[in-house]
Amino acid sequence: MNKNQQLDIIGLIPMVDGTQRFGNDYSNRSFVDYAIGNNAIEIVGSTDFTISFKTRFYY
Repeated sequence: MNKNQQLDIIGLIPMVDGTQRFGNDYSNRSFVDYAIGNNAIEIVGSTDFTISFKTRFYY
């Protein structure tokens, strides 16, 4: 990915610029999911990016 691309996680499916990145030669077919409580996220191999999160609060 680069700074001009947008990653969205729709349900459990990662999407980059509106293209599904699950199971179409772009991924290892693993889901992205949050655990209950705190979640650690690591960005590897990038030095110039912007990150923000919009999530729904479920209780």
